[in-house]
Amino acid sequence: MAAIGMIGITIAGVLRYVDPDPSKSISWALAGFSDGTVWLIFGAFVFSIGYAKSGLGRRIALQLVRLLGAQDPWAGLRHHAFRSGAGPRHAIHDRP
Repeated sequence: MAAIGMIGITIAGVLRYVDPDPSKSISWALAGFSDGTVWLIFGAFVFSIGYAKSGLGRRIALQLVRLLGAQDPWAGLRHHAFRSGAGPRHAIHDRP
């Protein structure tokens, strides 16, 4: 889907559909890449791909479980129950 968008912007910029002046047309096509938010999102995707391929996220999670799990073995289950809405807080407040 993203590739189709990039192809469309490239065609519009090169064939001067936006502006007859080639420099303005190319400037329009590249203007979206000057925003810092675009690069922030791109960087997040690059990091996520790196974490998935290297397994670093899993290793960090296992280290945290190893370090924190010895203190309270039920902490992870309790955290998951409250985050999913299955905890007692939900049962008390959602009654009609």
